[in-house]
Amino acid sequence: MIDIPIEFPLEFVGAILLIVGLVLLLGGFEILGLEKISIRPGQRTLVSGAIFIVLGLLFLSPTIMTSFSTKKEGQETEIAQATITRIVEELTRSPVETTIEPSPTNTLSPPPPTTAPVPTAIPTASLEPSIQPPEFLRSCQEILGTGQSIGDGYYTIDADGTVGRLEPFEVYCDMTRQGGGWTLYAYHTDGIKVFEVERVTITEPGVMQGDQWRAVRDNMTTGMMFVDENGKETFISAVRLNEANCQTIQSPASLIPVLGSSSHIWHHEDNGCGVTGQDYSMIMLEDSTYAGYKLAGASLVQHSELKFDNWPYNNGVGSYTEQNELFYFSK
Repeated sequence: MIDIPIEFPLEFVGAILLIVGLVLLLGGFEILGLEKISIRPGQRTLVSGAIFIVLGLLFLSPTIMTSFSTKKEGQETEIAQATITRIVEELTRSPVETTIEPSPTNTLSPPPPTTAPVPTAIPTASLEPSIQPPEFLRSCQEILGTGQSIGDGYYTIDADGTVGRLEPFEVYCDMTRQGGGWTLYAYHTDGIKVFEVERVTITEPGVMQGDQWRAVRDNMTTGMMFVDENGKETFISAVRLNEANCQTIQSPASLIPVLGSSSHIWHHEDNGCGVTGQDYSMIMLEDSTYAGYKLAGASLVQHSELKFDNWPYNNGVGSYTEQNELFYFSK
């Protein structure tokens, strides 16, 4: 005979025990409710029923815990799905603008510095001086020509440029008369000595220092203008200034007269250079040597055939009868 083992699941055994326990428990209560029956049998029945219930619960506990866990996991899954659904709905309804910050790894780092190769020989060009733009312009004419003029007034120029030893100095520029760009190099009046000053002004007599005068004179390309105290303007071109046979404008190294002699910064005569006849033309910058002839101080003379380009005076040969002061300009 073949023995077939009969297996009962724990849930089944637990359920039978639970039912028996409930029956005993109910029976115990009924026994206790009868007045004619002793109380002890009822108590024993209640205890037996309680034991069977406990045993049944023990057998059913795995099933109960599994069911509870499954239910709890199901609830958690439902909550997660609901949360995801809500987030998706929010994103779909109102899209959020996001700013993507660049990652440090995406930032290009600057290239490493390169080192120029060391030449094996000094290039010829490096021995030549570098060309630097001048800090100051050379004349009032250059200031006007480059559009840096702000009208008549005082400007700083570097008359011999960056290659010269002369330091920049301040001059008065007339930017309005006869096209503008005129540099004042002397202001003189009759009856006083000629003397050098650090800066020639339009308010106090004085002449440029020798090195400044020479630099301003060497920059002259247009000519010279002379303005008296009455505003009359006399002009002579650079061409005529260089045609003089006795003393061109390039001759005097200084504007100070030599002691005991007259000072002509420009002098031409038709015959000789002795100033003995009425045949000379001059730009005078004098002390008092010619006081008896009314030539002392500042005056212009044109007796010779070489005359000034513009002559504003009624006296056709000399300005000294109509003026006592002169402003001397170069351009």
